[in-house]
Amino acid sequence: MSPSPVEAAALRSTRLRVHISHAAKDTRDCEINGLTLRHHSLHYFSDKTYVACSHGRAGCYVMDRAHDHARQISCPSDGADLQRRIDAHRQKEEQEAEDERRRRRLSLAVSQPERQWENGVVCFQFHDQYPFDSAQTAVIYDAMRVYEKETNVRFMTLDTCKSKGLTAHCKGCVNYIDLKHPPTGRDCNSSIGVNTRGGQIMNLADRCFEGDGALKHSTGTTIHEIGHALGLYHEHQHPQRRVAVFWDDIPQSIWGEMKVRDVSVGGKYDPDSIMHYPQSYGFCFPKFCGGSVQTDCVPPDSKFCGLNDDPATCVQPRKELCDSARTSVIGQRRYLSKGDLDALKALYKTPAAWPAAESLIPKL
Repeated sequence: MSPSPVEAAALRSTRLRVHISHAAKDTRDCEINGLTLRHHSLHYFSDKTYVACSHGRAGCYVMDRAHDHARQISCPSDGADLQRRIDAHRQKEEQEAEDERRRRRLSLAVSQPERQWENGVVCFQFHDQYPFDSAQTAVIYDAMRVYEKETNVRFMTLDTCKSKGLTAHCKGCVNYIDLKHPPTGRDCNSSIGVNTRGGQIMNLADRCFEGDGALKHSTGTTIHEIGHALGLYHEHQHPQRRVAVFWDDIPQSIWGEMKVRDVSVGGKYDPDSIMHYPQSYGFCFPKFCGGSVQTDCVPPDSKFCGLNDDPATCVQPRKELCDSARTSVIGQRRYLSKGDLDALKALYKTPAAWPAAESLIPKL
């Protein structure tokens, strides 16, 4: 979400002072009250707030909602204090990464047992104040059936859990997905894995049910969001991703959703994943040199520059290096890929709680 003109004016009048050095044409670093940040960098200074720099322009952002544009805020006025907070958060991330390495490693998914749905059973209910119409409800059920057909995951309403006494699931029929249909806005988002005791929100606005007949099926976005609820992160945040990102084509407010993750990673990068963002987020699948392809290409082991990377150690993306055909199909919303299924089967490896033929998903 971009700030309004009034908010933008207020931000410009804060104590944040960003200076652009014109000493050299290619100097585009940012300075915040004595703290210098490298061009194309992003640093978290708390769990949900980060500072980003590009072309001499720095901005601070808070991620209020999962998988959405972050909200711009005023940066801390003390550069030295900001550096201390960045360092402290980096140490925290490094410890979390070490903890993750001690656990089993999946594709790009949560690994903590407490964040997985016990027995692979997910309870859900529809929020009374934000109802879906019958067609949208049918799409949600169809998306759930995709998971029941392909994996050991099973779904039931919270009422079914309670009325049938199925208290071995959903922490005694307490944990559930609270499905909401926002009356306005464009929210399509969910928590990743089990995060709270009780209900956790999944927002599915009208646009979440759209399809284009090619790259996106009408169930695709719901399948994607259920993937998050089951514990899958965005695939494009894989540390071994092979796509380049044109950072200047996307606003800093979405960079937090694009930055490579250093935890919960193990399986191969899968550009076919339903958890991958599409080309419109600045992605470029490169042309790799080999065979008849010898120009406008890169060696197969090339690493493209991401946020915080030293430009001397990576390849800067250029449009002519992009494979337009492969780039255009990134971000499909039609099916669970092999990589998606491998991750889900590793997350939920116990036998299904009941046969798919005895599904408890309501019939309309």
